[in-house]
Amino acid sequence: MKSTDKNSQQNKFKKKQSSDTLLYILLFVMLAVLVGSLAWHFWPKETEWNHDYKAELDEKLTSPTAKDVSKLIQGNRSRIKKAKRVLEGKVRGRTLSDKEREEVKKELESVEKDFEKLDEDLQKVELKVLEEVNPSVLADIYSQLYEQGKITVRLKDKTSVGRSKEELKKQLEIQEKWHISEEGEEEIEKEMDKWIKKWYFQAKKEMIESGKYPLLTEYVVPRWDKGRKIEGQPTREQIDKYKISRPITQKNGGTKMVDYSKKLDINFNGCWGFLAEKDKKDSSEGKETFGLTRTIGRIFLYSEGGKLDKENKPILPVPLGFYLVEVAEDNRLEIKMGFEKKLFFNRLGHEEWLTEVKDKEGRIYFDIHFEDVVETIAHELAHAIVNTTKGDYEGEEGGGHGAFFYEIMKQIEEMIKNSPDSDFKEFEEWWKQPEKEQKEWSRDSVLVVKKSHWDEWKYWYIGGGIGILVIGLVVVVVVVFWDELTGSKKNVKN
Repeated sequence: MKSTDKNSQQNKFKKKQSSDTLLYILLFVMLAVLVGSLAWHFWPKETEWNHDYKAELDEKLTSPTAKDVSKLIQGNRSRIKKAKRVLEGKVRGRTLSDKEREEVKKELESVEKDFEKLDEDLQKVELKVLEEVNPSVLADIYSQLYEQGKITVRLKDKTSVGRSKEELKKQLEIQEKWHISEEGEEEIEKEMDKWIKKWYFQAKKEMIESGKYPLLTEYVVPRWDKGRKIEGQPTREQIDKYKISRPITQKNGGTKMVDYSKKLDINFNGCWGFLAEKDKKDSSEGKETFGLTRTIGRIFLYSEGGKLDKENKPILPVPLGFYLVEVAEDNRLEIKMGFEKKLFFNRLGHEEWLTEVKDKEGRIYFDIHFEDVVETIAHELAHAIVNTTKGDYEGEEGGGHGAFFYEIMKQIEEMIKNSPDSDFKEFEEWWKQPEKEQKEWSRDSVLVVKKSHWDEWKYWYIGGGIGILVIGLVVVVVVVFWDELTGSKKNVKN
C-alpha cells in the first residue's frame, strides 16, 4: 500500500512537471511570436512604391501645346540628371545599396537612351511650328515624353533620401514660418547682383568677345511681309528693308525717331531680386520655376489698319501689303534676371522644398541642393548669353531650350565651377554662411534632421529583446530538463 502511494505521488509530480514544462514552452512561444511580430513590423523592409505621376507630370493631355512639351522635356532632363548625381555619390545622405544601384542604373539606362534619341529627333523640328501645322505629331511626341516622365518619376522616388514622418512634418512647420526680412532681401539681391554680373561679363568675354560666337548687333525681325507670314528665318533682304528710321511712340505719349540701321545697344542689368507669382505665370521652365531671365524692350511695328491679338499675332484677315516686324523699342535691349525665394531655403542646410507630405508614405518636393543652385544660375546666364548673341532664338530645335542653349549652359557651369577667375569658392562660402537672422532660422531648423529616441534605438531594443528571449528559453530548458541532461534522479519524498 505504501509502495502504491509512493508511485502515485511520483506520477503526480511527473505530470505536474510535464504541465509546467508545457506552460513554460507555450509562454515563451507566445513571447517569441510577439517579439517576432514587432521585429517584422519595425525592421527595414523593401519599399512598396506608390508613385504619384500626376503630382510630378500633371494630368496627361490629349491636345498639348509646344509649352507643355517643353515643360516635360525639362522636367525629364532634371530628374535624369538628379538620378545620375545619386549614382555618382554626389547627394548628401543618400547611399544606394547594391540592389538599389543595379535597379536604378538599369532603369536610368533605358530611359536615358530613349530620351536622347527623341531629343536628337527634335533637333530637326521647331515645336511652335509643329503645334500649328501638325498638332497630332506634337501630341505623339508629348505622349512619348509623358511615358518617359513616368520612368523619371520612379527614378526620383527611388533615389530620394529616406526621411521620417516627424522630420518631414517639422520641416513643413519651418517652411510655413520661414521668411526673409526686407533687410535680408536687400543683402541677397546686392550679393546675387554682384555675382551674376561678374559671371555674365566673364562668359561674354570668353564666348563672344573672343570671337567664338557673334555679338548681336541688330534687332529687326520681320514676321510678316507683303501680306504673307514669313516661315522660318527672314532673309537679309527682308531684314534690311526695315532697317530704317521710324517714329516710335514713347510711354509719355510723344514720338521719337529711332534709326534701326545703327548698332543695337544691349545692357545687362544683373539680378532684380525674387520672383513674384505673376513672373512665373507664363513660364515654360518645367513644373517649378527657380529662375527667370527677361529681355526687355521688344515691340512690334505693323501696317496701318492691322490689328494684333494678346500674343502679338495679326488678326485675320490682314490688310493688303500687311507687314509685322519686331524691333528693339529704342534700339536698345535690357537683360536682367530674378530667382525664386524658395531656392534660398538651401542656405539653412535644407536640400528639398516640400510641397506635400502624404499621410501613408512619401512626399512631393523640389530639389534645392547647392548643385541645383549653381545649375539654376548657369541656366539663367545661358539665356542672357544666348540673347546677347542671337536675336530671334526660340530654341525648340533641340527640345526645351534647344541644343545651342544647352551647349552654352554647359560651358557656363564649367566656367563658374572651375575657372580661376570665377571666385566660386568665395561665392560658396557666402551662400553657406547666411546673415545673423538666417543663422537663427538655421539653428532652429537643426531639429528637422534629429531622429526621435525610438527611431534611433528601436533596432537595438528589438535585437536585445530577441537575445534575452533566446537566453531565457535556453535557461528554462536546462532547468526543466536538468535530470535528463545530467542523468541524475531526485528522491521524491512522501
